[in-house]
Amino acid sequence: MGDLNAIISPNDKKSIYAIGKRCNLFCNFMDSCNLQDLGFTGPSFTWQRAGKSERLDRALANDPWNLAFPQCLVSHLPRVKSDHRPIHLRTKPGISLATGRPFRFLVGWMKHANFSSFVKDKWKFSSNMASSISDFTSHIKESNKFVYGFI
Repeated sequence: MGDLNAIISPNDKKSIYAIGKRCNLFCNFMDSCNLQDLGFTGPSFTWQRAGKSERLDRALANDPWNLAFPQCLVSHLPRVKSDHRPIHLRTKPGISLATGRPFRFLVGWMKHANFSSFVKDKWKFSSNMASSISDFTSHIKESNKFVYGFI
């Protein structure tokens, strides 16, 4: 997945220039490795410069990967400070990753007299750092409601 700098069909290009040998070479590479393009949602082209637009960024997968992640979804995201659009691959598109407001650490918490003891009491490290952080942020968000009143 990424900037492969190759197109696989005339539909991957919007310019006055014809597609070249590189297109055939890349298609042969995909065939020899049994790779398939995963498709996409969003704007057709992932790269733009000087009046040319092309789909140079893509996600490829083999049969075992497609069997493991049959519902994957590739999205072309908005360009930000680049001539390429980022591409985003979700293996389980039905699951929402973002819920509610993102967590923000407030410096004011450290000034609270009981903050140090709160951290000692609530921080529990498990073998999974992401779970440990998630549990701690849940505790601190709940405490924030009562101590600071939903700030």
